[in-house]
Amino acid sequence: MTNKGKQADLSQDSSGFAKLPDGNSQWFDAVASGGIGLWHFDARNNRAYWTDQLYRIVGYTREELPPSLEAFLSIVHDLDRDRVRKVIEDAMADQDDYRVECRVVDRLGKIVWLQVTGSTQRDSKGELSSIQGAAYDITNRINAEAELLETHVAYQRAVTAAGMVVYHYDFSSDQYITANLDLLEQLFGLKYRGSHSEFWSRIKLVKWQPLGEMSGLEPADAIRKFRSGELPVWRAEACIQKPDGQLRWIFDSAYLVNASDPATKGSFGILQDVTELRGLSETIRKVVDSTAATGQDYLRKLALAMCDALDAKYAFIGSLLPSEPPAIQTAAFAASGEIKDNFRYNLAGSPCQNVLDTGTCYHRSGVQSQFPGDVTLQKLGIEAYLGMPLRSPSGQLLGLIVVLNDQPLNEDFHPEDVLRLFAAHAAAELERQRVAKAQTDAEEFYRTLVSVQSEGIVVHDESDRILACNQSAQRMLRATEDQLLGRTSFDPRFQLVNVDGSPWDPGQSPSMIAVKTGVPQTRKVYGMRFHDGTTTWISVNAMPIAGAGGTGQRHVVVSFTDITEQIAAENRLKSLNADLEQLVDERTGELKRANRELESFAYSVSHDLRQPLRAIDGFSRILEMDYGDKLDEEAFEHIATIRSAARRMSNLIDDLLRLSRLVSHELDVSQIDLSLMAKEVFEAARSSQESRVCNFICPNGLKAKGDPNLIRAVMENLIQNSWKFTSKRENAEIEVGKTKEAFFIRDNGDGFNMAYSNKLFEPFQRLHSPKEFEGTGIGLATVRRIIERHHGHVWAESEVGVGTTIFFTLPE
Repeated sequence: MTNKGKQADLSQDSSGFAKLPDGNSQWFDAVASGGIGLWHFDARNNRAYWTDQLYRIVGYTREELPPSLEAFLSIVHDLDRDRVRKVIEDAMADQDDYRVECRVVDRLGKIVWLQVTGSTQRDSKGELSSIQGAAYDITNRINAEAELLETHVAYQRAVTAAGMVVYHYDFSSDQYITANLDLLEQLFGLKYRGSHSEFWSRIKLVKWQPLGEMSGLEPADAIRKFRSGELPVWRAEACIQKPDGQLRWIFDSAYLVNASDPATKGSFGILQDVTELRGLSETIRKVVDSTAATGQDYLRKLALAMCDALDAKYAFIGSLLPSEPPAIQTAAFAASGEIKDNFRYNLAGSPCQNVLDTGTCYHRSGVQSQFPGDVTLQKLGIEAYLGMPLRSPSGQLLGLIVVLNDQPLNEDFHPEDVLRLFAAHAAAELERQRVAKAQTDAEEFYRTLVSVQSEGIVVHDESDRILACNQSAQRMLRATEDQLLGRTSFDPRFQLVNVDGSPWDPGQSPSMIAVKTGVPQTRKVYGMRFHDGTTTWISVNAMPIAGAGGTGQRHVVVSFTDITEQIAAENRLKSLNADLEQLVDERTGELKRANRELESFAYSVSHDLRQPLRAIDGFSRILEMDYGDKLDEEAFEHIATIRSAARRMSNLIDDLLRLSRLVSHELDVSQIDLSLMAKEVFEAARSSQESRVCNFICPNGLKAKGDPNLIRAVMENLIQNSWKFTSKRENAEIEVGKTKEAFFIRDNGDGFNMAYSNKLFEPFQRLHSPKEFEGTGIGLATVRRIIERHHGHVWAESEVGVGTTIFFTLPE
C-alpha cells in the first residue's frame, strides 16, 4: 500500500505508537515547554508522539487517549469532526500546510476551542513521510469575541424608538441611521428615501428658529459651524407645512459624534413634534438659550426652568441607582430659584415609588397625608407632588423628574403637559450620558484586554508610526509607552536583523507591506540586537485594518512573540544534526534532508507562537460582519477614527523611504546651479497652489558641488517648508541667497522659539502641532543627513512671528 493510500485511513491501530528518536524528542520538548501542544505522526512506521502539554490542553491522560489521529478526531465536537478530518486529509493528499479552529470535548464534557496548525512532509519519492502539528487553546479569545458581539447588539438597541425620533446622521453617506424611520416619516408626512439632503429638500419650511449659541445664524452658517465643531450642540425649532396642509413645530437637538475630533463625521440627536406645547416651549427656549452645553449644567438649567414654569418651590432630576431598596441620586436639584447640593433619595414609601410602579404620579394637594412615612415631604412642607419616569428610547428606566410645592400647583399652567416636555429633554440627556459612559467603559475594557496579552502588540499608522502599545510590547522593546509612541520600526535603540544575521531591509517591514497591499503578514522572524549585545528573537504578524469605501487608508496592528528560546532550540537542533552528519557519512544526504524538513517545521511552528489580538480581531470581525445592511453607528465611528488618523500617514512613510534611500545613496558629485534648481522647486510648489501670492527672491549664479539628486532633495525640503510656514501671511516672501560663509533660505513665516532649535533637525521632532501645519518631522532630518554627507553644516535662525532662515554649507 502506498502512503497515498494510508493517508485516507485515519483509524489505523495506534498500539504501536512510540515517542520520536532522541534528537526529535529533544526539539519537541524544547518547543512544548513554551505552552504549545505538539504532535508528530510517522506515516512510514505508523508511529505517533504527543507532548504532555497537548494532553493537558485537551484534558485527557495518555492512558485515556492513545496518541493517534483517530483518537484526536474522536474528541472533536460532532459539529466540527467531518470538517477537521477533511482539512487533514486534504493536507495529506496535497502536501499543504493547514490551519483549522475547532471544538474538542474533554472527559468532563467541557468545550475547549483549539487552533490546530501544521504541515506534511514527503520523501524523495514523493510519498507521505510524516505529519506534524501544533495546537493551542483559544477558548478565551472565542469567548471575548462573543462578549464583544453582545455589547455591539446591545448598543444598537439603545437607540430604538420611544416617542421621539432618535437618529444618528452620517455626514459622509448623507444618511439617517435610526431605528424608528416610521416615526420620522409620520412626523413630516413624507417618505424617507435614504438621503438626508433629499428628504429635507422636500420639506416645506415655513419658519426656522435657531436656539442657544445658534441664535441669529442663518441655516447655512449654522450647519457649517456645527459640522466644523465650532458649535458643539445643535438646537433649533422649525415650523413646517406637511403635505396635508398642517403646520407643525418640530424641535431638533443634536450633538457631534466625537466632538473633539476635527474630522467628525456625524451627529446624534432627537426630533420631536412640539406643536401642542408651542406656548410652553418658550420656557424651554429660555433654558436652551442660556446654555449650549450638554451634561450636568444643562440638567441644572432644566431644573431651574421647571420651577419657573410651574411656579414651584422645588424640582429635581434623578438617576435610578442599582440598589435595594430602590433609590435615586439627583443629577440636578433646584430649590427656591437656586441650585442646591445633590442627594440620595430612598424611594420606599414615597410617591416616587409609585412613579416607578405605575408611571406619572400627580397629587395636587395633601401628598403628606398620602405618604406619612416620607420624612422628606414633611421636612420640606410639601403639599403638591408631580413626578414622571425618564426612559431611554429602548424603554429602559433611567430615573425620575419631579416638581414639589408647598401649596397646590396652578392648573392654568397645565403642569402635566409642561413636565412631560421637560421629561423628554431630561431623558435624552440622561440617555446621552449613559451611552457615552457605556462607550467609555467598552473602550477601557478592550484596552485592558490588549494590555494583558503576553504578545507584544503595537498599532501603526500608515506611515509606520506607533499609535498605541501594550505592556508586553514595552517589556520586549525595553522602552516606556512615552518613548515608543510616535516612533517607527526604525527605532535607534536596537538593530533589526534577519534570521541569518544579515541586516534587516526596511522595505520588507511587515507593517509597511501590510498597509500598502492590504494583505496580512504572518510569521516573519527578526532579531532585535540591543546595545548591550543581547539579541531577542521575535515572530511578527501584521494585520491591516482597512478604511471604508475602498479609500485604502489603513491602520496596522502588529503583534510579536518572543521566540528566543525557540530559536535557541533550533540552533541546538542544527548543532546536533551537524554532529550526526560527521559520525554517519553514509547517511549524510538523508540527514540533511531530514534536517531541512525539521527546520522547515520549526520555522512554521515558531511563526505560529503568537495569538492574534483578541480585541482587534473582534473589531475586524464586526467590520467584516457589518459591511452591507448590518453596518451600525459604532462601526462608522471606528471607521471615522481610522480615516482621521490615516490622512496624516502617507507623508511620513514617503519621507522615511526617501530618507532611507538618500542616506545609502552613493554620492555622484558634480557642479550644480543652485539658482536654477531653487527656481524649479519654487515653481513646482506654486503650481500646486496657484491662488497663493508669494514673492520669491533668488539671484542668478549660485553654484556649488554635490550630488544633484541629493541637493535637490535639500532644496525641495527647505523651500516647501518655507512655502508651508508662510501660508498664513498675506505678504509672503521666500528668499534664496548666499553669505560669505553659507547658502541660505529665508522666509517671513511663523518662525519658532530658538530655545528648541536643538530639536529642529532630529527625526520626528516638530515645533508646530499638526493642527497648525501639516508635516512629519522627517524633512529637516533628511536635510541634515544629506549636508553632513557632503561634509557640510546646517543650522537655523528664527524668531516667532518674524520668520526663519536655514543656513547650510557645501563645497565650492
